Amino acid sequence: MKKKIPVIVVLFIGIACILTSTILYGNFKSLESDEVRIAEEQPVESDEVRMTGEQPVPSATEQEQPEAAIADAAKQELPDQVTLIESLKMSLHSAREWAPDAKPYMVHSVDTVEAPLEERSIEGKKENWSVNYYSESKQASYISNVFGGIVRPGVQTLFGTHLQYIDADNLVYDSPELTTYVLSSYHLRIGKGGDEWIHGFQYMLQYGRLADMTEDILYYIFYGISEEGNLANIIVDAESGVILLAKEKYGYDENGRGLWRELEQDAEAAYR
Repeated sequence: MKKKIPVIVVLFIGIACILTSTILYGNFKSLESDEVRIAEEQPVESDEVRMTGEQPVPSATEQEQPEAAIADAAKQELPDQVTLIESLKMSLHSAREWAPDAKPYMVHSVDTVEAPLEERSIEGKKENWSVNYYSESKQASYISNVFGGIVRPGVQTLFGTHLQYIDADNLVYDSPELTTYVLSSYHLRIGKGGDEWIHGFQYMLQYGRLADMTEDILYYIFYGISEEGNLANIIVDAESGVILLAKEKYGYDENGRGLWRELEQDAEAAYR
């Protein structure tokens, strides 16, 4: 008989993992910001400026850059984005270096604030992913961060117990297919941050159970914004592809707990 994992434990682990991943992401962005500040504080003048004291005149080509070329250059500077399964496979080597018996038990996207990346998340790809592993030999968890298509140094954590593990070969959808599937049934849009809680669409893959279940299952959680402007969660069985639950948060009770209601399904829904 499989060991029942209380829902509160699953939620605690998920929240702690997301907070840790967000801190890691902030540290990486801070390092990048320091590099930018150093570059700004130590400008390098060209030989022509030092000799004449005048700025060089831009060439005709530089003066007449078309807007399309500028837009293309801006796109090329955006960090690479990858899918859920790609982040899972990319992080495996780093985790196995930490512990040869490391196995993944949770994958989730980590929120970012860059507007262009919000728009790109409609493709089911994200800039930042966190993949959580557990090692029986170490009796510890390991959080691997995939940022901009690069696997960053992970961190060992003490929380986590013997869990069920993810097998990428058994997943019915990767995040792009999951996005298409969910948006074919519900009117959802990307989040803009702030009061909407999320930037773009967000994704999670983990084990757990709904209220009427007696066994843990592997499921996706797809996060978007409903037509009413509310945070919406769509829970999909990761092995069968069946939508198990769709709800939106429409307010809070007197104790500050979120109030949720069923999200109406629309067979003609399409991303707008």
